[in-house]
Amino acid sequence: MNFWFEMRLIMKKSYFYYIAILLVFAFQSKSFCQNVSNDSSPILEELQSQKQLTLTSLNILDNQANRIGNDLAKAAAKAEIADAVWQLDNDFAKKILLEAYKLSLPNGEEKEKLKNRTVETAPVEPTQNDIDRMKVRSRILQVARRDSTFIKELVKISAKELGEVEKAETLNSFSVKALRAGDTSQAKDFINQAIQIDPTQQIGWSILQLAAENRELADEAILQYIQTLRNFPLSTESFFRAYSSLQMAVFPLPVYDVGRNRQISPPNPNVTKTFIQFVLEKMTTFEKNQSGSMRQYRPVLNQLWFPVNQFAPELRNNWMWLEQITRRNGDSPIDSTPQSSQEKARKDYEERIKKALESKENKELVQAVRDAVYYDDYKTARNVLSEIEDETLRNKYEEYINANEAMWQAKKGEIIEAQRLAGKLGETKNIAKVYPIVIEQCVKFKDEPCALSLSNQAIKILKSDEKTNIPPYFFSALAKSVYKLDDVSMFPILDSMVALLNKQEDNESVRIGFEADIFKLLAEKNEQRTLQLAESLIQKLPRITALATFYKWKADKLSKEIETIQQKEKTSKTSSKKS
Repeated sequence: MNFWFEMRLIMKKSYFYYIAILLVFAFQSKSFCQNVSNDSSPILEELQSQKQLTLTSLNILDNQANRIGNDLAKAAAKAEIADAVWQLDNDFAKKILLEAYKLSLPNGEEKEKLKNRTVETAPVEPTQNDIDRMKVRSRILQVARRDSTFIKELVKISAKELGEVEKAETLNSFSVKALRAGDTSQAKDFINQAIQIDPTQQIGWSILQLAAENRELADEAILQYIQTLRNFPLSTESFFRAYSSLQMAVFPLPVYDVGRNRQISPPNPNVTKTFIQFVLEKMTTFEKNQSGSMRQYRPVLNQLWFPVNQFAPELRNNWMWLEQITRRNGDSPIDSTPQSSQEKARKDYEERIKKALESKENKELVQAVRDAVYYDDYKTARNVLSEIEDETLRNKYEEYINANEAMWQAKKGEIIEAQRLAGKLGETKNIAKVYPIVIEQCVKFKDEPCALSLSNQAIKILKSDEKTNIPPYFFSALAKSVYKLDDVSMFPILDSMVALLNKQEDNESVRIGFEADIFKLLAEKNEQRTLQLAESLIQKLPRITALATFYKWKADKLSKEIETIQQKEKTSKTSSKKS
């Protein structure tokens, strides 16, 4: 149905274009049918035909993507199409991805700047366009990592077009994608390749993610990292860039795992000791070669004191020499009491709260509220809030406390309290952020009345003010929260999202405004209605993304069904031969 609908649209715009596409489809169908064995069951042939029709629909979608004017938005659209095409026609998918990757690369002056970057070039604050470009390329790499040979081709393009530093960043990005796919061995290989090119980049983040999956491999990567840095010509600036990266991997926060709330264990004590030894040796060498060069880095010594005592007590004298030599006139000695950085941070926090309550200055009280919320210390946050006399400011931070505590209570499973706090929220951004989280917990605990009541309440609140700009992503998050419980209310929520998006001007932004995977979840409930919903989107990139997500679901479903039937036929034939 969708295929012929597309054909009518194309025919209205260009008769000859219609004929060309029809001939391509006819040729593909003929070739495809020839590949279906004569003894295949009618059901299998029907599934194969549907699979080919899905590929043709994606081909048409790719032609629509070519009409997007913004190259980055076009690349984003093609990445989603390639993801759907991959298991239907691998070569075609790689062709689309290659086009997308080239479109995602900067050109002109921006390209030359990146190409001329060196290890000693300090990172610059990325612009919004840089951030968008990185997100699109990250998505392309996520799809491409299924084929190691194809990945190498993209890495070569990156190095040729943008230089070796960019190649290192690409490899680092590949490592994260490999980890998300569960391939820790490949991730470590990408990390090691990135380290060899430029060990001063933020590779520690990737090692941290590797540690969440495999601590032993992460420790090997850290030691490799340190060994490479020992042999690498480093300035003080590039060394401390590398230090901040390494520190993240060696001293993970208690829970630091990309939203999955998993404990990351610390490295082997010998790894930590090697890290401390390397840092103190380098700082000592820098200070001896250039007196005073380490004074601005005293905070590093502060961070290292507790680990030195715990993992490398024999290096205390080295630490103490650096502490003394970097002390300016008037500087107090670094506190060398044997307490952890977490203990120090907690003590500092308590002192800031006490000082704020004594001063009663709005600036200090507001910061104290923020600090208390950071520590999930909501009783203290409310005590501090009561000292703020400015009513407008007090109301603002009461909303801030309620929003954060509602999410905290929901994650703890305290649904009734979370629901009560969520009901107090009035700002659009907080309602959009908090309600889906609370509803998700209602679903988790199979409390359907809670989930449906909150979703209806949220929409009612947001629609009550005509001036309110409801973020479209709120509707997709809301639908994802309730879809497991109720597929009746789910579609009206998405109808509201589509209506809102269709009122907005199509500026060909790379941000689609919603979570695309909602269309996969919807398709599992009602295939035809989901397709109609996706097709009703007017803006190019959101529409193509929604349809590509739907077709990927369709392709996965058909492939599984075909595989099941083929396996049954194979088993049947084997049994017959034995008989």
